[in-house]
Amino acid sequence: MMTFRAPLTLFVSLSLFSAACAAAPVETCESKAQAIEQQMAHAREQGNRNRLDGLQKALTQIKANCTAQSLADEKADKVKEKQQEVAERQQDLKEAQASGDKEKIAVRQKKLEEAIAELREAGQ
Repeated sequence: MMTFRAPLTLFVSLSLFSAACAAAPVETCESKAQAIEQQMAHAREQGNRNRLDGLQKALTQIKANCTAQSLADEKADKVKEKQQEVAERQQDLKEAQASGDKEKIAVRQKKLEEAIAELREAGQ
């Protein structure tokens, strides 16, 4: 039963990932800068000068270096890394299923589901 459930769970999870990617808003350099500016306002309110200085440096870097291509490359790298992690977790699950150890299977299944969730987040 567990050997059938894992691929089915993976299929459903990857289907949801594909749908989430299609509907996800695209991050832009402007949206990144705006998010940092919001964090800066919060840091000002809290009187956190060190955080404010760090955020100012980040904002300067974004304004100087951020391009649509750099964002796309960064996202593609992150997705590729998460896809590799999912593949590793799938292999771990297969090995656990071959061992027949139900506890090990449950642990590996949970780790696979977590990796799929991280992949879904990376794709958004």
